[in-house]
This record gives sequence, structure tokens and C-alpha cells, in this order.
Amino acid sequence: MERVKIKKWVHPVDKFPRISHRASLMEAVAALKKADAYCQAGCFAQRILLAYDAGGRIVGKLSPVDIVGALASHCESSKANIGGWSKGLIVTLLEKLKQYLLPGRKPLAEHWQKAHRISMSPYIKRYSSSNMIGANDTMEVAFRLFVAGRHDSLFVVQKKEIHGLLLFADVYKEISRFLECCPLAQLGGRDSVRLPIERDLSPVPRGLSARAPATQTV
Repeated sequence: MERVKIKKWVHPVDKFPRISHRASLMEAVAALKKADAYCQAGCFAQRILLAYDAGGRIVGKLSPVDIVGALASHCESSKANIGGWSKGLIVTLLEKLKQYLLPGRKPLAEHWQKAHRISMSPYIKRYSSSNMIGANDTMEVAFRLFVAGRHDSLFVVQKKEIHGLLLFADVYKEISRFLECCPLAQLGGRDSVRLPIERDLSPVPRGLSARAPATQTV
């Protein structure tokens, strides 16, 4: 499988919505909301925006995680960054919200106005050797790049131009199909997954100890 060319799974750039590299945070949020609707309708491959410059050349991409990264970097008490945005971020934002609602604090609307002015340019994922793959490369190359950078997609380059994107979701589906066709795939069909049976929440009679919930095999 690792010798198979990636061409089959490349999504052309016209399958993704575009946004200016100078867009504000709120413009990016609006564009992603529209992209999400089109994605659910099957018009777009994934919730990814391609960023273009003044000359119409694609310079990078934006996804929902970049929105959160932009917000986190503008949260003064947050230590989160784009690479580790999820750790403690929700708690931090809630704490900031509580502070803004205290008497004597600046109105919350003023802080949202600052968020409106955030430029997404610094948070665009630019293409580089770590997230770029040739149109004639093999799955082996794609595997290495996905694992090393934990990317959700790779830029596919042909004749020094961005030709499309290779999505990790598609690659994983192909890996799954390949593994299911292996001779040892039947091992994965064993009843090894156990789910808890709905627990009886009725009061336990005095003198008796509560038992651990039983499990059922799937």
C-alpha cells in the first residue's frame, strides 16, 4: 500500500472555499460557518479555507483550530498556543468572562470589539516542506509527513503550484480498508470490546454492598 501513488485521493483546490490572507477573525468565522454548511451538504471535502494573496495565489490554509489559536493568543492569562490550544483553554476563557462581568470592569462588548480586529494572517498555516507533498509521491511519503507533523491535510504541489490537498481522513479510511483485508483481520472481530450494562440506580438495602456494574460483550 505504501507504494501506491497519492493522486487518487487528492482533492483539487476548487473543492475548498477561499479567504483573503488579510481577513479578520470574524470574517474567517463567517467563512468557516458557510464552509461547514456546504461541507454537510457534500459540496466541500472538509472544513478548510484556502488563504490567497493579492495576486490570487494560494499561500496557506485556515481551519477551526486556527480560530481558537488566535483567540487563545489574545487571552492575556492563557498560556495556550496553536500547538496546544486545548489544554485549559475553555477554563481560561470562562475565567476571563467572569472577570469582565464584575463591577467596575470594562464592558464585555469592548473586548469582543478587540476580537473583531484580530488579523488571521499570523495564524494561517503556510505551506512548507513539512506539510507539502508532490503530486506523484507515494503513500509512504504521506505517512511520514502525517505522523511527523500531525497534520489534518497536506498541500499537494505540481509544477511549483498548489494543486490540491491530501486529507488525513481519506488516508485513514484507506489504511482501515487495507487492514481489514489482511489475513489476520479476523482477530479484530473477536468479542474483545465490553460495554457496561445500564446500572440499576435503585437504593441498596442496608447491610449490602453495591456491586460493580456488569458488562456485556459486543
